[in-house]
Amino acid sequence: MWEGIHTYSKEEIEERMRINKHGFLGYFEYDQLKGYIEGIRVKKYSHFNTWEEASSLANLDNEGKIKYLSNVTVADPGKGIGSVLLNSYKIYARSLGIKMLTLGSRVPTYHFYKKLGFQDVKHIEKWWEVDIESGGKGILMKYKL
Repeated sequence: MWEGIHTYSKEEIEERMRINKHGFLGYFEYDQLKGYIEGIRVKKYSHFNTWEEASSLANLDNEGKIKYLSNVTVADPGKGIGSVLLNSYKIYARSLGIKMLTLGSRVPTYHFYKKLGFQDVKHIEKWWEVDIESGGKGILMKYKL
C-alpha cells in the first residue's frame, strides 16, 4: 500500500496521523494509497528555515489559522493526483477555519504550485539537507484561502 510513497515509512505516517488527526488527506485508487497531504496547524510560518524544522509536530497548534503543508506526496506524478489533493485540501482547510496554506517547494515542483495559486514568500538556500534535484534549495510559498 505504501510503495512509491517514500517521505516517511508506513509506521511514521501512522504515528503522525495519530498525533495530527486533522492534518491528513489521502488519495486512494482501489484501496491503494496513491498520494497524501499532511498539514500542520500553526500560528506563524515565516520563521521556518529548514523542512525538518517546519514539519516538526512540535509546531502543532490547534488554534492556529495557518496550515503548513509538510508533505505533498504522490506515487505517480503527472497524473493529476497532486492537483486533486491540493484542491481538496483547500476546501477541507476552509471548513476548519484555516486562512492560509503554506509549503516549502523544491525547485522542480515550483511551477506546479504556482499554477495552483501559491505565491512566493522567500527563497531558502538549505531548505532540504540532502536533495540532489534542487541542491537543497527551497521556496517557502503561501496560498490565501
